[in-house]
Amino acid sequence: LRLFGIGDATDRKQMYGLSPLMKKSIIWRYIKENHNLPLLMDYIRAVNTLLLDTKLRESSPYEADALYDTILFFLQGTEDIVQQRNERFFRFKRGILLFNMGEFERAKEQFTAAKEFDNLKEETPASMRLIASHIFQSNLMIAKCNFKLGKYKEALISLKSVENLLSNIDGRT
Repeated sequence: LRLFGIGDATDRKQMYGLSPLMKKSIIWRYIKENHNLPLLMDYIRAVNTLLLDTKLRESSPYEADALYDTILFFLQGTEDIVQQRNERFFRFKRGILLFNMGEFERAKEQFTAAKEFDNLKEETPASMRLIASHIFQSNLMIAKCNFKLGKYKEALISLKSVENLLSNIDGRT
């Protein structure tokens, strides 16, 4: 906590008994008040290094979900287009993790959030193809979630929306 400017014992006592999300909010508020905002790309790079060093693939899926929760907490609500794109890709990865854990409703929420892109007019043609592919994959996973949940009509509707996207992925219409 001292790393984030919460050095007083009274400040640290405030943190006891709070949920992890509340602690993250307090730390983020302290960072913003002190104007010592970390560079988001440095943070993501450090998290990726941490993931490689700790061999997250061998850890619990619940620990991985908590880590994705932390990453998404810091990525959401940004105005930076690159960070918004990173948030969508991390949401997709978290959705895959939740799908593999059998939490299909939560996975569906992540896939739905992962396919929502704003300001697509500012993207280059190459990145538009990448985004279209990502939206296609997200819609396909939503269909899989609906199928696993027994919502067959919704799964079929999701697949129909994917059919229209499929003809546009490689740039041809």
